[in-house]
Amino acid sequence: MKLSLLAIDVGNTNISIGLFLGEELEETFNIPVSFDPKRFWPEVERKLGQDRFKEITTVAISSVVKGIDLNLADSLAEFYFMNHLGEVPKVSLITKDTKWPLASAYKSGLGTDRMLAAVAAAMLHGRPVIVVDIGSAVTVDLVDSEGVFRGGIILAGAGMRLRALAQFTSALPEIPIPEEPPPLIGADTIECMSSGVHHGMRQEIQGLVSAIQAEIGEEAPVVLTGQGSRLFREQRPAGWWIEEGLVLKGIYFVASGGNDD
Repeated sequence: MKLSLLAIDVGNTNISIGLFLGEELEETFNIPVSFDPKRFWPEVERKLGQDRFKEITTVAISSVVKGIDLNLADSLAEFYFMNHLGEVPKVSLITKDTKWPLASAYKSGLGTDRMLAAVAAAMLHGRPVIVVDIGSAVTVDLVDSEGVFRGGIILAGAGMRLRALAQFTSALPEIPIPEEPPPLIGADTIECMSSGVHHGMRQEIQGLVSAIQAEIGEEAPVVLTGQGSRLFREQRPAGWWIEEGLVLKGIYFVASGGNDD
Protein backbone atom coordinates (compact mmCIF):
# COMPACT_ATOMS: atom_id res chain seq x y z
CA MET A 1 0.00 0.00 0.00
CA LYS A 2 1.34 3.42 -0.99
CA LEU A 3 2.16 5.99 1.67
CA SER A 4 -0.80 8.38 1.95
CA LEU A 5 0.51 11.60 3.46
CA LEU A 6 -1.47 14.74 4.15
CA ALA A 7 0.79 17.81 4.13
CA ILE A 8 -0.51 20.94 5.89
CA ASP A 9 1.12 24.36 5.57
CA VAL A 10 -0.39 26.94 7.93
CA GLY A 11 0.24 30.46 6.69
CA ASN A 12 -0.92 33.80 8.03
CA THR A 13 -4.05 33.85 5.85
CA ASN A 14 -4.63 30.37 4.45
CA ILE A 15 -3.98 26.76 5.40
CA SER A 16 -2.68 24.95 2.31
CA ILE A 17 -3.35 21.22 2.22
CA GLY A 18 -1.90 18.62 -0.13
CA LEU A 19 -2.59 14.89 -0.40
CA PHE A 20 0.36 12.74 -1.49
CA LEU A 21 -0.13 9.17 -2.68
CA GLY A 22 3.35 7.74 -2.81
CA GLU A 23 5.50 10.53 -4.22
CA GLU A 24 2.72 12.16 -6.24
CA LEU A 25 0.89 15.28 -5.11
CA GLU A 26 -2.65 14.22 -6.01
CA GLU A 27 -4.77 17.12 -4.76
CA THR A 28 -4.38 20.53 -3.15
CA PHE A 29 -6.83 22.98 -1.63
CA ASN A 30 -6.91 25.88 0.83
CA ILE A 31 -8.91 26.55 3.98
CA PRO A 32 -8.82 30.04 5.56
CA VAL A 33 -6.95 30.32 8.86
CA SER A 34 -10.08 32.02 10.22
CA PHE A 35 -12.12 28.84 9.55
CA ASP A 36 -13.89 27.40 12.62
CA PRO A 37 -11.31 24.97 14.15
CA LYS A 38 -14.08 22.53 15.13
CA ARG A 39 -15.07 22.22 11.47
CA PHE A 40 -11.54 21.90 10.08
CA TRP A 41 -11.22 18.10 9.93
CA PRO A 42 -14.84 17.56 8.80
CA GLU A 43 -14.10 20.01 5.97
CA VAL A 44 -10.89 18.17 5.02
CA GLU A 45 -12.80 14.86 5.01
CA ARG A 46 -15.55 16.41 2.88
CA LYS A 47 -13.08 17.72 0.29
CA LEU A 48 -11.10 14.46 0.08
CA GLY A 49 -14.01 12.05 0.49
CA GLN A 50 -14.27 9.67 3.43
CA ASP A 51 -12.56 6.74 1.69
CA ARG A 52 -9.42 8.70 0.83
CA PHE A 53 -9.46 10.43 4.20
CA LYS A 54 -9.47 7.09 6.04
CA GLU A 55 -6.47 5.90 3.97
CA ILE A 56 -4.20 8.70 5.27
CA THR A 57 -1.28 7.16 7.16
CA THR A 58 0.67 10.32 8.05
CA VAL A 59 -0.25 13.94 8.67
CA ALA A 60 2.64 16.42 8.56
CA ILE A 61 2.06 20.00 9.70
CA SER A 62 4.15 23.15 9.40
CA SER A 63 2.86 26.43 10.81
CA VAL A 64 4.04 30.02 10.88
CA VAL A 65 1.24 30.73 13.39
CA LYS A 66 2.19 29.60 16.88
CA GLY A 67 0.01 26.88 18.39
CA ILE A 68 -2.15 26.00 15.39
CA ASP A 69 -0.09 22.88 14.58
CA LEU A 70 -0.64 21.48 18.08
CA ASN A 71 -4.35 22.34 17.98
CA LEU A 72 -4.76 20.57 14.63
CA ALA A 73 -2.94 17.48 15.90
CA ASP A 74 -5.11 17.29 19.03
CA SER A 75 -8.35 17.85 17.15
CA LEU A 76 -7.42 15.16 14.58
CA ALA A 77 -7.24 12.51 17.31
CA GLU A 78 -10.56 13.70 18.73
CA PHE A 79 -12.19 13.64 15.29
CA TYR A 80 -11.07 10.04 14.66
CA PHE A 81 -12.28 8.93 18.09
CA MET A 82 -15.67 10.65 17.88
CA ASN A 83 -16.35 9.29 14.39
CA HIS A 84 -14.98 5.77 14.97
CA LEU A 85 -12.57 6.06 12.05
CA GLY A 86 -10.02 3.63 13.42
CA GLU A 87 -6.32 4.18 14.02
CA VAL A 88 -5.25 7.83 14.08
CA PRO A 89 -2.60 8.67 11.47
CA LYS A 90 0.93 9.38 12.62
CA VAL A 91 1.33 13.14 13.13
CA SER A 92 4.63 14.89 12.38
CA LEU A 93 5.07 18.53 13.46
CA ILE A 94 7.70 20.34 11.41
CA THR A 95 9.39 23.11 13.38
CA LYS A 96 12.70 24.97 13.47
CA ASP A 97 14.02 22.08 15.61
CA THR A 98 13.25 19.48 12.94
CA LYS A 99 16.18 17.52 11.52
CA TRP A 100 16.55 19.10 8.10
CA PRO A 101 18.11 17.47 5.02
CA LEU A 102 19.87 20.80 4.33
CA ALA A 103 22.37 22.58 6.54
CA SER A 104 21.78 26.27 7.22
CA ALA A 105 24.06 29.28 7.47
CA TYR A 106 21.13 31.55 8.39
CA LYS A 107 21.76 33.37 11.66
CA SER A 108 18.26 33.76 13.11
CA GLY A 109 14.58 34.12 12.28
CA LEU A 110 14.35 31.64 9.40
CA GLY A 111 10.75 30.62 8.75
CA THR A 112 10.04 26.94 8.20
CA ASP A 113 8.20 27.80 4.98
CA ARG A 114 11.40 29.18 3.39
CA MET A 115 13.41 26.16 4.47
CA LEU A 116 10.75 23.74 3.22
CA ALA A 117 10.66 25.45 -0.18
CA ALA A 118 14.46 25.23 -0.32
CA VAL A 119 14.41 21.52 0.57
CA ALA A 120 11.90 20.76 -2.19
CA ALA A 121 13.74 22.85 -4.78
CA ALA A 122 17.04 21.09 -4.02
CA MET A 123 15.40 17.66 -4.13
CA LEU A 124 13.64 18.34 -7.42
CA HIS A 125 16.25 20.41 -9.28
CA GLY A 126 19.58 19.68 -7.60
CA ARG A 127 21.99 22.15 -6.09
CA PRO A 128 22.98 24.89 -6.24
CA VAL A 129 19.49 26.23 -6.71
CA ILE A 130 17.81 29.62 -6.34
CA VAL A 131 14.29 29.62 -4.87
CA VAL A 132 11.90 32.50 -5.59
CA ASP A 133 8.64 32.52 -3.61
CA ILE A 134 6.33 35.31 -4.82
CA GLY A 135 3.51 35.98 -2.38
CA SER A 136 2.58 38.77 0.05
CA ALA A 137 6.34 39.20 0.31
CA VAL A 138 8.95 37.94 -2.17
CA THR A 139 11.88 35.82 -1.05
CA VAL A 140 14.88 34.99 -3.23
CA ASP A 141 16.97 32.31 -1.51
CA LEU A 142 20.09 30.30 -2.33
CA VAL A 143 20.98 26.70 -1.59
CA ASP A 144 24.66 26.28 -2.47
CA SER A 145 26.41 23.34 -4.12
CA GLU A 146 27.22 21.85 -0.71
CA GLY A 147 23.56 21.71 0.30
CA VAL A 148 23.71 24.70 2.64
CA PHE A 149 20.84 27.18 2.85
CA ARG A 150 22.72 30.48 2.57
CA GLY A 151 19.85 32.91 2.99
CA GLY A 152 18.78 35.49 0.48
CA ILE A 153 16.68 38.58 -0.09
CA ILE A 154 13.21 39.66 1.09
CA LEU A 155 11.22 42.35 -0.71
CA ALA A 156 7.67 43.62 -0.89
CA GLY A 157 5.08 41.74 -2.90
CA ALA A 158 2.74 43.17 -5.53
CA GLY A 159 -0.22 43.81 -3.23
CA MET A 160 1.93 45.61 -0.69
CA ARG A 161 3.42 47.84 -3.40
CA LEU A 162 0.04 48.78 -4.82
CA ARG A 163 -1.39 49.55 -1.37
CA ALA A 164 1.62 51.73 -0.59
CA LEU A 165 1.15 53.73 -3.81
CA ALA A 166 -2.48 54.40 -2.89
CA GLN A 167 -1.77 55.10 0.79
CA PHE A 168 1.18 57.44 0.42
CA THR A 169 0.00 59.51 -2.55
CA SER A 170 -3.04 61.71 -2.94
CA ALA A 171 -3.97 60.92 -6.54
CA LEU A 172 -3.19 57.23 -7.14
CA PRO A 173 -6.04 54.75 -6.63
CA GLU A 174 -5.85 51.34 -4.96
CA ILE A 175 -6.06 48.72 -7.70
CA PRO A 176 -5.97 44.91 -7.74
CA ILE A 177 -2.91 42.92 -8.74
CA PRO A 178 -3.07 42.48 -12.54
CA GLU A 179 -4.21 39.00 -13.60
CA GLU A 180 -2.73 39.29 -17.10
CA PRO A 181 0.50 40.96 -18.27
CA PRO A 182 -0.29 44.67 -18.82
CA PRO A 183 1.27 46.71 -21.63
CA LEU A 184 4.79 47.84 -20.78
CA ILE A 185 3.95 51.47 -21.62
CA GLY A 186 0.69 52.28 -19.88
CA ALA A 187 -1.84 54.56 -21.56
CA ASP A 188 -3.58 55.58 -18.34
CA THR A 189 -2.80 55.70 -14.62
CA ILE A 190 -4.10 52.21 -13.84
CA GLU A 191 -2.14 50.68 -16.74
CA CYS A 192 0.98 52.54 -15.61
CA MET A 193 0.64 51.25 -12.04
CA SER A 194 -0.06 47.72 -13.28
CA SER A 195 2.99 47.88 -15.53
CA GLY A 196 5.16 49.15 -12.69
CA VAL A 197 4.20 46.22 -10.49
CA HIS A 198 4.22 43.48 -13.13
CA HIS A 199 7.16 44.43 -15.33
CA GLY A 200 9.03 46.15 -12.51
CA MET A 201 8.91 43.05 -10.31
CA ARG A 202 9.92 40.81 -13.21
CA GLN A 203 12.99 42.93 -13.91
CA GLU A 204 13.80 43.25 -10.20
CA ILE A 205 13.67 39.50 -9.60
CA GLN A 206 15.63 38.70 -12.75
CA GLY A 207 18.26 41.24 -11.78
CA LEU A 208 18.62 39.81 -8.27
CA VAL A 209 18.86 36.26 -9.61
CA SER A 210 21.54 37.34 -12.09
CA ALA A 211 23.48 39.02 -9.29
CA ILE A 212 23.35 35.85 -7.15
CA GLN A 213 24.45 33.71 -10.09
CA ALA A 214 27.35 36.09 -10.75
CA GLU A 215 28.38 36.00 -7.08
CA ILE A 216 28.49 32.19 -6.94
CA GLY A 217 29.97 31.94 -10.43
CA GLU A 218 27.37 29.43 -11.63
CA GLU A 219 24.14 29.45 -13.63
CA ALA A 220 22.10 27.82 -10.87
CA PRO A 221 18.56 26.78 -11.85
CA VAL A 222 15.75 28.98 -10.57
CA VAL A 223 12.59 27.53 -9.00
CA LEU A 224 9.55 29.80 -8.77
CA THR A 225 6.56 29.23 -6.52
CA GLY A 226 3.73 31.18 -4.92
CA GLN A 227 0.67 32.82 -6.42
CA GLY A 228 2.80 35.56 -7.95
CA SER A 229 4.82 33.08 -10.01
CA ARG A 230 2.35 33.89 -12.79
CA LEU A 231 4.64 36.86 -13.43
CA PHE A 232 6.83 34.36 -15.27
CA ARG A 233 4.24 32.13 -16.94
CA GLU A 234 5.03 33.86 -20.23
CA GLN A 235 8.54 34.53 -21.55
CA ARG A 236 10.23 32.65 -18.72
CA PRO A 237 14.04 32.68 -18.89
CA ALA A 238 15.84 29.43 -19.73
CA GLY A 239 16.59 27.36 -16.65
CA TRP A 240 13.65 28.81 -14.69
CA TRP A 241 10.95 26.44 -13.45
CA ILE A 242 7.54 26.91 -11.83
CA GLU A 243 6.72 24.41 -9.08
CA GLU A 244 3.20 24.62 -7.67
CA GLY A 245 2.89 23.60 -4.02
CA LEU A 246 6.64 23.79 -3.37
CA VAL A 247 6.27 24.13 0.42
CA LEU A 248 3.85 21.18 0.50
CA LYS A 249 6.41 19.15 -1.44
CA GLY A 250 9.04 20.18 1.10
CA ILE A 251 6.79 18.95 3.90
CA TYR A 252 6.49 15.62 2.08
CA PHE A 253 10.26 15.24 1.66
CA VAL A 254 10.99 16.08 5.30
CA ALA A 255 8.16 13.99 6.78
CA SER A 256 8.86 10.95 4.58
CA GLY A 257 12.56 10.98 5.44
CA GLY A 258 13.80 12.14 2.04
CA ASN A 259 17.28 13.60 1.90
CA ASP A 260 19.33 15.41 -0.65
CA ASP A 261 22.23 12.97 -0.89
